[in-house]
Amino acid sequence: MYFFADLLNFVSCPHEKYHENWISIDNNSCFYVSNISERADWHEAENICSTKKAHLVSIHDINTNQLVLNYTQSSKKYWIGLNRLESRGTYVWSDGTSRDFDNFNHISSTQSPQSKGRCVYLESLTGIWKYNYCNDDKLGFICLKSDFNSNSTKKNNPTSIILNGNCPSGN
Repeated sequence: MYFFADLLNFVSCPHEKYHENWISIDNNSCFYVSNISERADWHEAENICSTKKAHLVSIHDINTNQLVLNYTQSSKKYWIGLNRLESRGTYVWSDGTSRDFDNFNHISSTQSPQSKGRCVYLESLTGIWKYNYCNDDKLGFICLKSDFNSNSTKKNNPTSIILNGNCPSGN
């Protein structure tokens, strides 16, 4: 599942210590996929992303879901930013962007959000999202860093993906 890998430029977000793990997804965004030995519960993962001036990834369309999936390892689980830690019964993204897309398997799922946890992970084999208890498992994670331009405002719906984009310097 690495067909996008040949098309994208691997670039670093310029102000990070470990440049090789950041991947440009458009002119204002980069994401970081944890390596195989880097595992954390949801809270630890969000804290790690925060130290990188990022958040756990928010996914707003199927194209971004597929793009992120292309950089994950098969048969692994990765925390994403969707959670219901502060909003009883309502799932929100950790970066504050609006929830306008999900990739839960609503047809065959026997899992209800209330019974299975407050945090969400992505299964790399299928791309489907699942609920889990935030502290129960140490999983991989995906961080998203966006809005590098100091005069830009927070995007509520980042849907366009520029395949040859670079992460601009700044911020």
